[in-house]
Amino acid sequence: MTVRPILTTAGIAPRNGKSVLLQATQPLRRDLDKERLGLLLRDLVDTLLAHPIAIGLSANQVGIPLSVAVVSLSRDTSSDLTVLINPEVLGTSGGRDRKYESCMSVPGVRGTVERRQKARVQHLNEELDLVTTDLSGFTARAWMHE
Repeated sequence: MTVRPILTTAGIAPRNGKSVLLQATQPLRRDLDKERLGLLLRDLVDTLLAHPIAIGLSANQVGIPLSVAVVSLSRDTSSDLTVLINPEVLGTSGGRDRKYESCMSVPGVRGTVERRQKARVQHLNEELDLVTTDLSGFTARAWMHE
């Protein structure tokens, strides 16, 4: 089990003059070594579960500027863990919803974020299969946050 430190906006070391949290993440290449990908995903899950209030975690929050995230709304990773590799929101619809959100990388701060209630998201799963998912409600909000 490897729990990585979560970078915060207060204590981050810049890379090339810009914090990893402020850089655009890079897409994961499909030819990446699956063993390395598995280690990264396990570290993300271990780190997520080590923080009781977290339901999602992106790789850039642990210093890796890749477009990879894990989400577990119930925190039961055996039943609802979702791996998002190179996620892309294809479209949003439904009513507009304003709710408070917080982020592990901006501790002690929360703000009102307006999001649409529905989203269609395309991503690769942990097997690097392309998946398109229609989401609504809290699930859509959590995935779009990550």
